[in-house]
Amino acid sequence: MSAQGALKLNSFPEPGDRFKLDEVIRVSSFGKTYIAKDTQESDRLVVVKIQEITALNEKYLKDECKLLRDVSSHPNIIDFYEIFCIKNELMIVTEYCEGGPILKIVNDLLEKNRRMKEEHIAHILKEVVKASSYLHEKHIIHRDIKASNIFLTKNGEVKIGGFGLSISLASTFGRSSSAIGSPDWMAPEVIQAKDAESLNYDNRSDVWSVGITAIELGDGKTPFKDMHPTRVLFQVVRNPPPTLYRTSNWSENYNDFIAECLVKNPEHRPYMTELMGHPFMEEVPENNYHLSTELTSLIMPSSQRAFTTQDDVHVMNNILWDGENRNDGPMYVEDLAALDEIEKVQLCPRLNNDLTTSNTRHM
Repeated sequence: MSAQGALKLNSFPEPGDRFKLDEVIRVSSFGKTYIAKDTQESDRLVVVKIQEITALNEKYLKDECKLLRDVSSHPNIIDFYEIFCIKNELMIVTEYCEGGPILKIVNDLLEKNRRMKEEHIAHILKEVVKASSYLHEKHIIHRDIKASNIFLTKNGEVKIGGFGLSISLASTFGRSSSAIGSPDWMAPEVIQAKDAESLNYDNRSDVWSVGITAIELGDGKTPFKDMHPTRVLFQVVRNPPPTLYRTSNWSENYNDFIAECLVKNPEHRPYMTELMGHPFMEEVPENNYHLSTELTSLIMPSSQRAFTTQDDVHVMNNILWDGENRNDGPMYVEDLAALDEIEKVQLCPRLNNDLTTSNTRHM
């Protein structure tokens, strides 16, 4: 079953009553994610993602299953356990990271009117760059790097997950023409991608996402947090690259790292492996026990259990999907004629509601 096309989702076994589902910790375009107890492993806590298999998402589910099995051996990637199928629903079981998503830690600090320390940010990003470099060596583009897909274990290990939009290519320098990702973190060339040789992208699109994540960790939000997703797409393509809100509050190396990641022309943007040579990365010691220990001290009790990500918005097949609209229901077209490079974007009904009001508010 090495060939991707040979993977049959309904061939996976049923789980029976093996897992006791607990709290929902994520609702997204890809279904619901739960904390669960594995009764066959002494009630070990695991993460269970359950998603309906449809004609629209079957390819992505096959990709995700294969990728998880192929890459989870890396120390900075979520451990993959097993896959099950219940009628028309797929159940993917992975490692439970007690610290929850890094976004949770950032939000906890903001509630105390604090920001994450720059050395912690650098350490987290370095681990993400390591994992992403490994993926790229395996010919994989993640396509959804962001703080809510970066997790912390109880031992302070940084791991990335969220492979629902990832793609495996023929080579390290392979290219894709699918406009897919989370709007706030999508690179300009991904937003503009079409089935044309001149309008596709390579794995440097992940470098852009790392740059936006670097801003997210410093400012506590992305530069486009309060904008409607369609306006975000416009802003990313048309405007200069974003920066930290108050650049003077941060080091020159941090600001320069972000600037390097957010070069709009992908041909001038560094590859992920090249980021490891940036001073912002080099100043972080390898295997730094001190930094890992400090990160674990930021974990609040029951951190992940208290954090639920709602209404993740993704672009997939030129459609904006959120956590409540994952079916093939009626779509409405938003006219983005000003974006002559971008095809019209179809919106889910709820996203289309009050769009005019939303756009006026954020102009």
